[in-house]
Amino acid sequence: DPPPIASGCRPDGSLLRGDGTFESGTVPAGMTGGALATETAADGAANGFYRVSNRAFALHGVFVEMDAACAIPGRRYRFAAKHRLENGAMDDEFLGQISYQKPGQDWVVKHFMLCKNRVPGPNQWSEPCHDDFLIDENVAGAAKIKVEYFPTNQDRSVNISFDDVRMDLVYDPLVAGFETSSEFASCLDVGDEVVVTSSSMGDQAFEGHQIFTVASVNPVSGAFDFDDQRMYQTFPTLSGPGEPVYAAEVARLTRRFVFDARNDGPDPLHGGHFIVMHTPDVVQTVSGLEVRNFGQQGRLGRYPVHFHMSGDVSGSVVSKNVVRDSHQRCYVIHGTDNLRVEDNVAFDAKGHCYILEDGGETGNTFERNLAAKVDTIPLELGRSIGASDNDAASFWITNPQNNYIANVAAGGRLTGYWFETLGAVVGPSADLPKNEGVVPMFLPLGEYVFKDNVAHSCKDGVRTYFPGWKPSELSVIDGLKSYKNSNLGIFIHGTGNVAVRNALLADNWDCAGHNLHNAYPNFIEDSRCVGLSRDVLHRYGPLCRTGINYSYNEPPEAQLRLRNVTFEGWADMHCDALALRTLVPDRDPRYAHATLHATDLHFDSDASKPDIPCSLVAQTGDKDLFLEDVDGLQGSPTGNPGFLVQDEDDMLAFLPGCVPITRRYGSCAVFCEGVCLRRAHVTTDVRPGEVLALVISDGTTTHSYGRHPFTNDFEPVLPGGRSYDAHFVNQNGQRVYPGGVGLSFVSSPQCSNHITRSSIAIADRSNTDAILAQIPEAVSGDYRLVYELNIPSNPKYQDRRPVYSTDNHLDFPTFGRIAYFLELDNEYVWVSMDAFTDDSRKIGVPCLSPKCGGGTLSADDISNMINSLNFEGGSPTVAHDGATVIQKVVDNVNVVSNVAGLSGSGYAGNVEFWPFNYRRGNAIGIPGASATAYDFGDDPSTDGNYGSMQVHVHGDGPHVGTVFAFNRFNDGAVADLGIGNKPIGEPDWALSNNANAYDIRKLRVYVGDVPAASTPTRAPTLPPTARPVLPLPTTNPTTASPTPSDPVKQMIHDAHDFNLVYELDIPTHPAYQSARPQYAVDNSLSLSSGFTRIAYYLELNNKYVWASFDAFSADPRKIGVPCLHLTCGDGASPNVFQQVVRNVNVVSNVPGLGGSGLIGNVEFWPYDYIANNALGVIGASDTAWDNGDTNTGNGSFGSMQLHLLGGQTVFAFNRFNTGSPADLGIDTNTMVGGLLGIQPDWSASQNAGTYTVRKLKVYANVVN
Repeated sequence: DPPPIASGCRPDGSLLRGDGTFESGTVPAGMTGGALATETAADGAANGFYRVSNRAFALHGVFVEMDAACAIPGRRYRFAAKHRLENGAMDDEFLGQISYQKPGQDWVVKHFMLCKNRVPGPNQWSEPCHDDFLIDENVAGAAKIKVEYFPTNQDRSVNISFDDVRMDLVYDPLVAGFETSSEFASCLDVGDEVVVTSSSMGDQAFEGHQIFTVASVNPVSGAFDFDDQRMYQTFPTLSGPGEPVYAAEVARLTRRFVFDARNDGPDPLHGGHFIVMHTPDVVQTVSGLEVRNFGQQGRLGRYPVHFHMSGDVSGSVVSKNVVRDSHQRCYVIHGTDNLRVEDNVAFDAKGHCYILEDGGETGNTFERNLAAKVDTIPLELGRSIGASDNDAASFWITNPQNNYIANVAAGGRLTGYWFETLGAVVGPSADLPKNEGVVPMFLPLGEYVFKDNVAHSCKDGVRTYFPGWKPSELSVIDGLKSYKNSNLGIFIHGTGNVAVRNALLADNWDCAGHNLHNAYPNFIEDSRCVGLSRDVLHRYGPLCRTGINYSYNEPPEAQLRLRNVTFEGWADMHCDALALRTLVPDRDPRYAHATLHATDLHFDSDASKPDIPCSLVAQTGDKDLFLEDVDGLQGSPTGNPGFLVQDEDDMLAFLPGCVPITRRYGSCAVFCEGVCLRRAHVTTDVRPGEVLALVISDGTTTHSYGRHPFTNDFEPVLPGGRSYDAHFVNQNGQRVYPGGVGLSFVSSPQCSNHITRSSIAIADRSNTDAILAQIPEAVSGDYRLVYELNIPSNPKYQDRRPVYSTDNHLDFPTFGRIAYFLELDNEYVWVSMDAFTDDSRKIGVPCLSPKCGGGTLSADDISNMINSLNFEGGSPTVAHDGATVIQKVVDNVNVVSNVAGLSGSGYAGNVEFWPFNYRRGNAIGIPGASATAYDFGDDPSTDGNYGSMQVHVHGDGPHVGTVFAFNRFNDGAVADLGIGNKPIGEPDWALSNNANAYDIRKLRVYVGDVPAASTPTRAPTLPPTARPVLPLPTTNPTTASPTPSDPVKQMIHDAHDFNLVYELDIPTHPAYQSARPQYAVDNSLSLSSGFTRIAYYLELNNKYVWASFDAFSADPRKIGVPCLHLTCGDGASPNVFQQVVRNVNVVSNVPGLGGSGLIGNVEFWPYDYIANNALGVIGASDTAWDNGDTNTGNGSFGSMQLHLLGGQTVFAFNRFNTGSPADLGIDTNTMVGGLLGIQPDWSASQNAGTYTVRKLKVYANVVN
């Protein structure tokens, strides 16, 4: 800072309007509430001071009035004082603040000084406290201004004295011109306008730009003067004060060639537009233009400078232009590659400024461009052109494979640089062959760079959300300078595989935010995070800022990584700020603790290191926070690894020897060195009026835990390296055995010796192991435990997955048999059978939660899928198959039970597993099943949440009917449980509501590799029904020349009774709005009789699918492609079918796609459609194009889709009317898509050209 200036702003030079030393017997004007006093100083001289006794209110101190004439923007003042606490008090913390009031408004308060621990002892004077404050744009113009200095001590009986109160002017920013480089000044002429960019913060940043007119210029020295009066400097410069790195930019706004649109039309927001269009391979230069009042707000394609669908323009340059006062955007690159955009200026524009429009543009270079004062186009104005200009960015990056070098985004309303990378190329660029299958969201920078860019005085400097950027290889944001942004220097959300290196993140509200839903690790390396720079301290005084925020509930595999990061500028904060801070935790029980990977961190203030502040826990009510310090650099007082742990009894019961955190005021943490902590989740039934405690012992210490106030479960946090015994007690201290006990862990710390399921033994009264020891097949060694569940009395699995005490399903990718063991008090049953699925996720409880089985699709699920993508071989993949809905016959069923008449071997059986409601009615013709009772042959609905997990037998044994049943497990009601047939009522225990009648409710699930030795020969096959069990195919479909017999019918048994109606080789660019498809076979008018079932066969290269189901139309003209041309249907109206279809049989060589007797739905129409699930299709989303969309009744996109209940797509053929690239797919799409990155029904994938074989066949069954 420059040396103090002696005189003040008043003629007499006295800012205090009186004597702040109190030696003259006077006090500064306005100082009240105390009295003058004298004392004898240590040197024997008399000392006058000012004492405040019996304070009228707790924060009573001293204040001085300031003349409003002193409130000149940019001026800086320094306040200083000494204080003394009397009555022996030592709670030494004082605040300085400036308060101001504008006419007709309330008082506004701004703190600028925090003075702590300056008193050497009781009843002694403090060291002088002083700090500076700035007169900014907010204070200027106030009618009343005062500076206050007061204690935070709430004890009003403590008398406080003050002395040596001063206020001086330390910086006067009066300037009349600039000195710049001679290179810049040589471009200026008298009368030119120049802009100095905003370097303000907060609400003033957008309006902080200043325009000057050049009065004189010296091109040799680089100096030039303004034609205005002398002005006050409110921006940093290279010469100070402050640091040169924060100097404001100055840009010339005047050019000799001007395009200016007069405001003489009917719409003042419709100016001119300049467009270069459809000029591939032509080298062009646009340079030296001043473009004013261009852009036509609300009209697509009308921008100030616009390269439109020009393809490769290598060698072309847009340079040294100015776009001013733009109504819509600035420099737009649309469908154009390899253009250089350099040394341009954009000032005062609406909407995105420097942009890539469709996301398919690559190879362009943006270098040394300035964007200043970029504003939004609010949606309420009704001028949207379909993009996100209401959330405008100075640089809108829809495809990362372009160069961004040394650009500046200054003083924009919202974001400086926004990576809005979508799930597909959009607009007309989507039709370009080079963009087929391109997913910008997953593109890395590759050979391109994002380097040395600057963002300041915006809201967010850089952000990657929404929807998030997930490059398939590490991509580096290098050399970023992001400062004075009112929110975040960089906002990372829904992102993975991005590294920020060599960055300067300074004076932002937060240096960086690493928020939720990140897919993979992100990195900040070799960077500086500055809380308050010297520039801000000089211009604004000590503010309150935070540093790098990271989510408490981020999974460890997606957590932020820090290396060689320096945290500076925290020592001068007037608040207890943390440089590295966890965000407020979300109390979902899945979220365990924040694991931060960090090495080589540097802090200029120990008080800013990670902590658990009392202010945070007071806000959230948490009592169990803990943070892992993996290398001792994040808060360890000893420098060794360990955990910061909230100072609560439940947290410290098994942690003796932890050290309190004393480096900062207001810490609620201790540090536990050398331990490895993990949270356990223990669930039980919750019964009204019952008060339980979980008692845990390690053999030395015993501690009792109550239910967690947020989750109502028990969530002990325990150190590893030891074993624990646990039991439950009631409110009287008596040992009890509640039902539904489950133990689980979701998140693991980085330390390795943490607790596991085997670390905690919870007492129960079941006899499971003793019973199983008496069952030969169970102890044969052929079966391994997959799941164990203590069934709750009131399961609510529509919200979350069951809390299995054992969950080993990932250990068994293949198996040949499945077995279940159910124990209900003194009854039990063991039942084994040939496997009815090859997916271990689908042999547990088939509940409604997306976490059960393959999951069901909802809006949140789509978002979670996108944000949990993993990469295999560089390509994004996701595992997701839809809900578990299995109703099929099973063979070789063996049963052992103590329920009379139930045991036997070699049964024929069937399973009924689904999460939905169901009806009486023997849907698949199980022998002996009733059509009027809930038993072993029911009919699942397409909606609801009752749920069925039932195993039955119906042949080759003494028992017929239910083996066991577990029903109603989704909605939180009392579940149905039973072994054998229910004697009275519904045989399959439906509507029993009896789970709470049992104390022991234990379910185990096993898998085996080979059939049990005692299994007899295969049971006889059931008679054919309308829903036959289909054998899996053994060969792929042939592409050889046709033979007299249909190869599909040769390969697929279910096809034998079907006749071919249509055969179509699908074109890559079908245009069926103008003509009917050119079918190679068309037998639609020659069917000799009616039909009751329809089948479709789609072959795409080496993948195929066959799907047959009950007919949705009796007219053969309406079962082909439902295109827009009327000859595609009956000639009178287009084909529109959106309905449930039953008895669906699917055969495919795509893993996970197959089954028989299923329920599905078709979406056949020629129109556009939206994602809204208007019909409430089960498993469908309102935000993704999937199995439950809504056709608009207009447009020409087109849909020919079949789905299975729960969300799995069987096949899709879309976009077949307009001549654009069609969408084709088998199974649910996990690779490409539209707005959200993945459209399950293949909408907007435009991938037909990626297949060489595209064959569609349509069949109808033979009816005699």
